[in-house]
Amino acid sequence: MRRHRQLLPLALFVLTATTPALAELQSVAAQDLSRFMGLSVRGAANVDLGVVSSVDTNLGLIGVSGKYGQFATLHVSVLKRDGLQLVAPALHVGHISEISMHIQSRPGLVAVARPNLTPTITVEERPYIEQTKDQLPPQ
Repeated sequence: MRRHRQLLPLALFVLTATTPALAELQSVAAQDLSRFMGLSVRGAANVDLGVVSSVDTNLGLIGVSGKYGQFATLHVSVLKRDGLQLVAPALHVGHISEISMHIQSRPGLVAVARPNLTPTITVEERPYIEQTKDQLPPQ
């Protein structure tokens, strides 16, 4: 019995040492966005950005309703996934408010991530990056 008590902490240590500290974020396919309807979106520093309130799987867009009445449209290029959690690692609450103000003045604007030398998030009209069904990553 005594030997089992000594092995238990060792087994727990080995299990925690072999699991990764941070899960690697994966890209999100446009066709998978409907799975996140009604779930919260996390941003930089794990802050709650809002709830997914609308989804367009054809264009790869989600509508995020913020806590304070903001509404932002985000393209799939801004989003990553951590299991069943949707993450926008480059955004914080201030970005959602700013995107919301732009949308109020000119409806149809979308936040898009441009993979430049330094990745930037821009708010722009169509044509933005669109993923056609034949360009989607395999599941």
